[in-house]
Amino acid sequence: MANTLKDVFRKYTSDVKITPALIQELRVFESQFVNKNEDHIAYFGGNLLGVHPMRFKQTDYNAWFDVVLVIDDMALQEDIFNLPAITRTHKVGPNVFNQSCVWLIHAIRTSSLTDALKREGELLVALIFQYRLMGSILSRFFPYPADEAIAQATYKALSRKFTLKEHGSWKKLFVARAEELLSERSIHTKAFLTHEPDDKVLYAISDIHTRLKQLVKDMNDVFYRIRASESRVSSGGMVGEQDGEKLIRDVINKERDYIRYIHTTIETKTSFIKDDLVETTLELMHTTSEKHLRDSLLYMINNYNGRMAKDIQMLTQELVVYSMDYVQTHRDTIPNPKDFQSVVLRLRGVFMASKNNEESIQKIRQTAEKIVRLATGTRNPNTLSAARTGLLIYLLLRTLAKDYYG
Repeated sequence: MANTLKDVFRKYTSDVKITPALIQELRVFESQFVNKNEDHIAYFGGNLLGVHPMRFKQTDYNAWFDVVLVIDDMALQEDIFNLPAITRTHKVGPNVFNQSCVWLIHAIRTSSLTDALKREGELLVALIFQYRLMGSILSRFFPYPADEAIAQATYKALSRKFTLKEHGSWKKLFVARAEELLSERSIHTKAFLTHEPDDKVLYAISDIHTRLKQLVKDMNDVFYRIRASESRVSSGGMVGEQDGEKLIRDVINKERDYIRYIHTTIETKTSFIKDDLVETTLELMHTTSEKHLRDSLLYMINNYNGRMAKDIQMLTQELVVYSMDYVQTHRDTIPNPKDFQSVVLRLRGVFMASKNNEESIQKIRQTAEKIVRLATGTRNPNTLSAARTGLLIYLLLRTLAKDYYG
């Protein structure tokens, strides 16, 4: 009869082979989860709290047990619950997914794989484990998307004691935490190496969960403090030096002038590509590659008077018209229309919303993606999507910077 977690897992995992093929399954699982949709891409590549829903869903859970491990999770869970060390009412420690992650790190660490594959496999499991825990934590703290302007202000207000501020994005934070967790200095080294005793395995799970939860709680305190004071983000350079409300009113009233202006700037590199606007764009869209953005901008310059002239002119015109119409229509729902960046952030959400089937948005997306694809040669749908949104944000910023750059 199985009396320990190690006994139970030995019973259910006898057919699980720790091979390079399993490590490949982990690579695929982790990559597909991070790039599952535009919200996941924006979350992992960014540093905002509660804005982009990141969820570990039942389909992810099923894939873990049915494709990666190929074991009977329901029977395994019941046997875990029946162990002397387990309290059935506890939610985190006895959970079969959480337990399987600790077991798999142990199995990889004690396997015959090369050291390089062991390190990679352990890191992938630790990342996936954190994704699952964080997804659950975020769903409780933020059942609905948070105000993006306040989230931006929250990140800017964080001190260096926050590891997210140190690493710059959620993905980099998870990697750093995973590496620390798996290092020789980790207090859970023995649990990973021996998979015993049961109380140490349970403590490893609860400790990892508690640390993530505390991180979100501490950030959430800053979030609510900023929301209470109605603080808003303002980016540097052009965005921070202009009166948002006056600028938007001016653009709405002089729409034609702004369309003509952006068409004129595209003709030369020095007038079209501004480093501070590139930087602002990358701050607003963390998953956009700077190289892909700059390549796309150069492509527009080089092809403005060539075969792409019609597409480029149509894109810029549609973008300006749609953006100004959107601001007029939704002025009352934008968190702070006097704050220019609040408006740009809202439009960024519109550009990224996969369920937006408006004809004009579809046309804007398709044309921007065509330019990015021709400019960069990339075919990866997630990379294309991030670069496309980055290009649209830049074009909007460059248009609105008319008076700033002259």
